[in-house]
Amino acid sequence: MTRNIQIHMKTTEEKITGAFLSLYEEKPLEKISVKALAEKAGINRGTFYDHYLDIYDLYDRTLAAFTEDVIDIVKKLVGTFLSGDLSVVLESYPAFYESHKQMLQIFFVIRPSVRLQKALQQQVKSSICENFGFAFDDMPVEGRYIMEYITGGQLNLMTHWFVGQDPMDIESLVRLIWQINNSGPWPALLKILKENQA
Repeated sequence: MTRNIQIHMKTTEEKITGAFLSLYEEKPLEKISVKALAEKAGINRGTFYDHYLDIYDLYDRTLAAFTEDVIDIVKKLVGTFLSGDLSVVLESYPAFYESHKQMLQIFFVIRPSVRLQKALQQQVKSSICENFGFAFDDMPVEGRYIMEYITGGQLNLMTHWFVGQDPMDIESLVRLIWQINNSGPWPALLKILKENQA
């Protein structure tokens, strides 16, 4: 495949994805037709089917790509949160948020994706365990409960911020999350892990 064809395919897929997200903000998946999507994207139906099997395939691939992006940023951010170096978080997260704002709103607020939330929680647990040098299944039961508390709390806090009912700038939000974690859940988890090693 030539480079020009690859670029054209990527541009077409971006147009399709953009049209899909716009429609998905307005109505549930089962109410989105290929015809309406093709019109909104400025393509014909055949072009849609050159790229996707159906609307559900488009949804799955869009969500999978977004989930991968979210997991990549989570891997980067968890370690810096644990180290206390907020500079990486303060540099990385605002750019990520701005470039993914529409999808964050859709998949966390407008039409929350349980699949995305579970993948995100699992990645946070994995990253925390990796940073602490423990396997989740080897933790004492109290440690697993604290991990559930941490991941659920973080997810709910971020979703609350995405909803925007209580406006807060990104830097203040990052500092608040760091303060909550370091005043409560992290010390409790570290204490349990150290006791389990003894």
